[in-house]
Amino acid sequence: MLADTAQMFLAVELSLLFLAICTGVSLIRQKISDEKIQQMQKNNQAAVIIP
Repeated sequence: MLADTAQMFLAVELSLLFLAICTGVSLIRQKISDEKIQQMQKNNQAAVIIP
């Protein structure tokens, strides 16, 4: 019984976290244009070191 409750709580918690992240990403995408995002990605590529 306790294990079932813990699994249900974990499932609900992960679902809410997923929805919160999706909502946050959607809001950011509305506020920042695609061109600005691409420009930020190009600027950050030089800082990324791939082993």
